[in-house]
Amino acid sequence: MPLVTRQYGPNAKNLKLSFYDMDMNLYYLQELGVSGFSYSNGTINITNPTGGTKSVTINKVTGFTYNNLNTFTITDNYNNNFSATINTVTGLTVNGTISATTYQNLPTDIRVTGGTYSNGTTIFTNNTGGTFNVTGFYTGLTDVYITGGTFSAGTITFTNTTGGTFNVTGITTTPSVNYTIYKALVSLSGGIFTVTQLENTIGDGSGVSPNDIQWSNPNNGIIRATKTGAFTSSNILISVENINGGGVLYICTGQKSTSNFISINIFLHDGTLLSTPNFSNLPVEIRIYN
Repeated sequence: MPLVTRQYGPNAKNLKLSFYDMDMNLYYLQELGVSGFSYSNGTINITNPTGGTKSVTINKVTGFTYNNLNTFTITDNYNNNFSATINTVTGLTVNGTISATTYQNLPTDIRVTGGTYSNGTTIFTNNTGGTFNVTGFYTGLTDVYITGGTFSAGTITFTNTTGGTFNVTGITTTPSVNYTIYKALVSLSGGIFTVTQLENTIGDGSGVSPNDIQWSNPNNGIIRATKTGAFTSSNILISVENINGGGVLYICTGQKSTSNFISINIFLHDGTLLSTPNFSNLPVEIRIYN
C-alpha cells in the first residue's frame, strides 16, 4: 500500500488527513523498517528499529541573480551558490519583458542591398550574399514615339513608329501674305535726296533705277519713287507720315501713278501744291502684294 499524503488529490490544499489515513501511514512506515523520524533545520532524520539513522537534507531556493556577464546564480537556504554562464540560448519563452542589450551572437538583420532585372525577372541580393527572385514582370514592350506628321485644313495628323496615327484638330491658321516691301527714311535738302533703307525686298539696295527705287522731285509738292516695271500689281500699299517743315504742316499722300513709279504728294494744310519743302527722315513704306 502506498503512503497517503492528501485525501483529495494534489490540488486539495489545506485539508487534513483522517485518523484512519494517518494510522495506515504509520503502519506502512513500520513495514519499511522505520521506527521514527525527526526534522531540524532542513534535515529529516529517519531511525530504524536497530537504532540506525538516515539523514536527508532538504535544500530550497532562496533567491537568484543575473549580471551583465551573462551569469545566472541560484542561492539555497544554506547560502550555497549555483552559477551558470549563458552565452547562447537555443530556446526561450518569456512571460513579461526581456532586454537583449547584453546578448551576444544575435541573428544578423537581413536586408536587400541591390538587384538586377532581366527578361521579366528581378534578382534581389541581400547583405549575406543570398538572393531571391521576383518574376512575372510583363515583357515585350517597345517604345512608341512620333516620327512625323502632316497638316491640312486645321488638322495635324501625327505618325508613330508602329505606323499608327492620331489627329489634333481645331487649329486655326492665319493665311500667309506674300509681298515685297521697301522701308526707308527719306530726307530732302536743296534738291538732293538722302535715303536710309531699313528693309528692301523690292530692289537690290543700290538706290538707282532700274534695279532699285530711285527718288526724285519732278514737280512742286511731288516726290517720286521710280523702279522700272516694279509697280504692275493692283495691290500696292503706300504708307507715309505728314511733314512739319519750319512750323508749317504738310499733308502727305501716296499714289500709284504708272507701272514704273509711285508718287507722294505733299500738300499744304490748305490743299495746295505750291512748293516742295526740305524735310528730314520722312518714314516711307511701300508694299507690293502678289
